[in-house]
Amino acid sequence: MAGEAILSFASEIQKQIQADGRELRSLHLDAATSNKLDSYLSHLPIFTSTSSPSIRRRFDHIGTDLWNSCTQRMTHCSDPISSAVLCKVKAFAWAMLDTAVSNRSPGSFRVVETANKLVKSCIEHDCVAISLKVIEAIAMRLDALEHLETDVGEARLRQCSVHYYALRVHLFERIYTLIRMTLKTILREPSSSSNL
Repeated sequence: MAGEAILSFASEIQKQIQADGRELRSLHLDAATSNKLDSYLSHLPIFTSTSSPSIRRRFDHIGTDLWNSCTQRMTHCSDPISSAVLCKVKAFAWAMLDTAVSNRSPGSFRVVETANKLVKSCIEHDCVAISLKVIEAIAMRLDALEHLETDVGEARLRQCSVHYYALRVHLFERIYTLIRMTLKTILREPSSSSNL
């Protein structure tokens, strides 16, 4: 995916969030934006062929702005559908940050810590598929940090690892609960159980 296309889309989605932000009750993305967002999220983490420092800086800047806008909106949002949309946009913003920072950089800690917050938020809003992809990306970053030959800050690495494992447990508890609820629903409905 071309870096400029991602940056353009991020600016477009930021405008929609800010324009819709005047009415804090709910958030609605237009169909084209929503479909494009889902397409990007299906390829998490987002990698671009361009790794120039200027593109990385722009990814970091725009991704951070988008993340902060979503975080601010979520504090005032009580609509579950809007919250789920904001989780998706936050995942896209995080993916931009993930792309901006090399796996072998001490800046990876910021990406991991942000990812931990994202996973927690996604679990709370039933965005399980996104949580699974981000957990996988966290594991890759933590592995890269563990194998760095420079001083990475062992205490911080341990703390990130503990959060990672706690989130994994929390995520799989949520998945288990969703599976149980689905099975109970299927078993309760006579027409559904006859189709099994």
